[in-house]
Parts: sequence; C-alpha cells; structure tokens
Amino acid sequence: MPFILRDVTVNSVEMPREKREKAWVRLARDLDFAKLDVMTSHARLDDVPRLATEIVGGRVRGRVVVDL
Repeated sequence: MPFILRDVTVNSVEMPREKREKAWVRLARDLDFAKLDVMTSHARLDDVPRLATEIVGGRVRGRVVVDL
C-alpha cells in the first residue's frame, strides 16, 4: 500500500532478467508459505460469478485460486 499512496509503479517486464531472477530467489526463500496457505482459498470455475459478486461487495479476503 505505501507504493500505491506514493504513486510508485513497478513494471517487472522492463526489469533486467538478472534482477527478476534475484527477486524470485528471494521470494522463494523469504515467503512464509504457511501464511500464504492461510490466506488462500480454492474455488471451481462454476463459482466465479458468485465470487465476483462477493469480491465487489468486499466479502472476500485473501486470494482465491480458481481450479480449472
């Protein structure tokens, strides 16, 4: 959120490959996967219309992985 408030944009596509690889290595090392699991839920493709309404209504927290 601090980046949004300061109008900072980062376009990873324009970053050199070496910097992107370093970022992925650090993310893999530093990310607490247990915390990621807690804030992630799964849904079926058929659930997407209902989920869209819930997301817009502010009733969904975290991330939803849609299983195709």
